[in-house]
Amino acid sequence: MVDKYFGVKRNWMEDLDHFFATIMDRSPGFRVQAYTVLKTTFLYQNIDLPERFWKILRKRLGPRTQLVEDYIPSIEDLRKIVLNAPPLLKTIVLVLISTGARVGEILKIKLKDLDLEHKKIILLPEYTKNRRKRTLFLTEEAANTLKIWLKMRERYLEKKSNKKFCKKYGAIDGGRVFPVHYNVVMYSWNRLLKRLGYKARRHEFTLHNIRKWFRTRLGPHIPIDIVEALMGHEGYLTKSYRKYSDMELEKYFREKCEPLLTIFEDLEEKIRLEKKLEEKDAEMREILEKYESENLHLKIELNELRIKLMEMENKISRLQQYTALPLFKKLLEKIMVEQQL
Repeated sequence: MVDKYFGVKRNWMEDLDHFFATIMDRSPGFRVQAYTVLKTTFLYQNIDLPERFWKILRKRLGPRTQLVEDYIPSIEDLRKIVLNAPPLLKTIVLVLISTGARVGEILKIKLKDLDLEHKKIILLPEYTKNRRKRTLFLTEEAANTLKIWLKMRERYLEKKSNKKFCKKYGAIDGGRVFPVHYNVVMYSWNRLLKRLGYKARRHEFTLHNIRKWFRTRLGPHIPIDIVEALMGHEGYLTKSYRKYSDMELEKYFREKCEPLLTIFEDLEEKIRLEKKLEEKDAEMREILEKYESENLHLKIELNELRIKLMEMENKISRLQQYTALPLFKKLLEKIMVEQQL
């Protein structure tokens, strides 16, 4: 088909104009990809169109990615998400709200990095974008939710270990607090947004927006250097920046940041959240016990079938021994002769 098209002399520029006019309603990425493929094809066919034409055409297609306005969630949005999220995602979201960390950093945290007694998490250099160690501080609600998740973690691994999707995307232990792949978290997040009616804002409202909410929430009340240091943004600090110690950062966090980052101020709401997590935990335990009970019944039935099979094999073996006896053969021949008569 390609040879047939290029085998006839045509007005190439007019054809390209017409083609791109028909795909302007497609995504920016698709338009740019089509442009790249067609330009390469024309060069391969030794058809030399003016470079000015290609530049004008490329400019008309717009940027590769669609520019969208960031959606900074409200306290009500975050409460709604936390109350309706599954236990794993709920814990991740509360840790992100409390720390302003990147999702990738949170997913790399290992059990040995936790200090829940002092409500801290140690981010090692290999976890961070700028390759610098830093300490994350947890609010009371984030620390409590994390403790509940750690009780559920082993059962979560047992439940997910046999699922094909989780095997592919890393539902493995590895000592990580959240033993899942980034894709699994994003899939769960997008499903939750769709269920809660945020489908139209799916591209505007991502997990990274919680990090932006963290900065927006603290910015008017806390010195900007403190906020940037908590987020690991040392490259954006002001000229008057000085190295804050973990003790100084923790003091600022406990006195001024924690009240601003606590999304469930009402004690009743906190109790409701913890109760919901415990119910989910009980539900997972019940499902696991049900599977174990079903497996036990199947094992018993399998053993019974094996016993019956062995009994049948013994009977067949005895019958084969009888048929080999001379007397039995003579009797069988006599019966066959009588039947013929």
